[in-house]
Amino acid sequence: MLRLRLAVLLRVSAVCGALFCHIATADVPELYQPNYDQGYEKGYSFGYKSGFDDGKMRGTNEGKENGRTDGFNTGWNETYQPAFDRAYDVTFPIGHAKGWEAGIVEGFQEGFDWAPVIASQFANSNSSWSGYSGSISGVMVYGNWNWGSTLDSADYSVWRDHIVEIDWEKHYYDQGYTDGNGVGFSIGSDKGYQLAYPVAYAAAYTVGYKNGLHSGTEDGFRYGGQQGHDDGWSLGYDSAFDYGFYAGLDYHLFGEYYLPEYHLEYSRRSTSTAPIPEPACLMLVGLASACGLLRRIRRS
Repeated sequence: MLRLRLAVLLRVSAVCGALFCHIATADVPELYQPNYDQGYEKGYSFGYKSGFDDGKMRGTNEGKENGRTDGFNTGWNETYQPAFDRAYDVTFPIGHAKGWEAGIVEGFQEGFDWAPVIASQFANSNSSWSGYSGSISGVMVYGNWNWGSTLDSADYSVWRDHIVEIDWEKHYYDQGYTDGNGVGFSIGSDKGYQLAYPVAYAAAYTVGYKNGLHSGTEDGFRYGGQQGHDDGWSLGYDSAFDYGFYAGLDYHLFGEYYLPEYHLEYSRRSTSTAPIPEPACLMLVGLASACGLLRRIRRS
């Protein structure tokens, strides 16, 4: 008897479920079409207004952001390269002269100090070279991957104490309201966005462009000047150090030396694209400048 009741209950539940799904997905009956239309119109009106406000706000925000960014990038790109080149041309000779002076002094001193060693090597006709060997070790990291899944069973029960009578007029009104509200919101949102975005973009672009011109000029002068000074210093130092080294060597061994007069053959920086600083480099400019002036040790 219990099994029979359970079978009947499941059968009735399946039939009611199928009937409900059919009603929910079927077309609106002609009798209730006015209710649906009334709800649709009301929902569309509210949805359009809400969507328009949402789209307008979204278009304003995105227009400002994109306009400001695009304008800034355009202005920055117009001024950065010329400013970089001008500053580079100014500071390269300055850095080169300073590097030459430092290289001559340090090279001379190091050559003077190394003279006894070199003289001894020639006297003994023996030269020793020290090499460096190294090894690279790698560590392989192995990961243990565990796959597992737990499937919890779920029991579904259907409880039906009584069948509730459906208010079909309200049902189709609500359905129309939901449909209309969704369509109205979508159309209103697109409309509000299209009206607000161009206005916000144009206004923000002008501001961003002016800021970009200013920032591009400042950044170009800053990094061009730093790069020009560093490149000039390195080139001047390296060439002068060798001259100084052999001059110091000659002076120690023979009591006389020769140093060439300082000269620089430099006209203007090439037309190659200036390096664009990464965001992390902005914080390291001062550190890089200090490190570039550290004493360079010549190793045998």
